[in-house]
Amino acid sequence: MQSQSVTMLHPEPLPLRPALPCPNGFRIRYLRADEGPVWAHIEHIVNEFVNADAALDRFQWEFAPFPLQIIQRCLVVETTSGEVVGTTSVWYHPAFQGGLWGRLHWVAILPEYQGRGLARPLLVAALNRMAVFHQRAFLDSDTSRIKALRLYLDYGFRPRLQSSKDYAAWRLVAQQLQHPVLQQSLRADNPADSV
Repeated sequence: MQSQSVTMLHPEPLPLRPALPCPNGFRIRYLRADEGPVWAHIEHIVNEFVNADAALDRFQWEFAPFPLQIIQRCLVVETTSGEVVGTTSVWYHPAFQGGLWGRLHWVAILPEYQGRGLARPLLVAALNRMAVFHQRAFLDSDTSRIKALRLYLDYGFRPRLQSSKDYAAWRLVAQQLQHPVLQQSLRADNPADSV
């Protein structure tokens, strides 16, 4: 399947959820402001950037000017020996859909640590932190990230369906992901199912 960008919205208000413990040997903490290279390494390894330098440039542009925000809004999952293996951020967009929305951003777990039960605790920690700052949230992803999209649907995010392109992208996802919320969204929001 060719990858297409998709956006998801979380309905208001963001609920607080019981924290999920990490599997033994792992913990969640806040990213330190000087850990840009750690963040860049992870984002490069999961193919968000062509190399770690490009990822670090993005960190320097997007996060580094806001060191206080980094230590309050960027989370990592690490081994108890201190190896950072995943990250996400609880960022924001000042004018998304006409208002200040929280943004679940740059969710990534190193490939060798995927499937170990780390994504859900990290996501719950991020959403609980999001609820401190924001009433509503969004995220951008793409249609090739089926496991991530399933997880986001499970935790209250819904497809943003505003154009025929959005419907087409989510129909591609629905061919691989038989999620009841997705099926309901496509039926409820699409006046022309045959488009």
